[in-house]
Amino acid sequence: MKKKKESEVKAVAWTLPSEDKKISFCMQINGITKKNKKKIIKSLAGWRLSGEGFNYKTKKEIVICHREFATQGKFKKWAKSFPYAVFQQNEKTAKLKKMNKVG
Repeated sequence: MKKKKESEVKAVAWTLPSEDKKISFCMQINGITKKNKKKIIKSLAGWRLSGEGFNYKTKKEIVICHREFATQGKFKKWAKSFPYAVFQQNEKTAKLKKMNKVG
């Protein structure tokens, strides 16, 4: 029996409370390897790093970052340009909605 391949890079975003009219998003990106790290960092232009971690067993990194968008549509447009799968978590139900056609 073949060993199941571990999942690729996956980004999960959720909204944060904001006092102004802009929408704040926080995003966690899992499964970052040495091979794809530069591509991901380049794609995160404009995002601010909030935290990062490393899993010694899988040798993969985790990055948490945040950014404000003027509208939900601007976030969707950005998500479609991200080279890996992006999901948005619903605030009330915690269900994930895929935001792009990657993965």
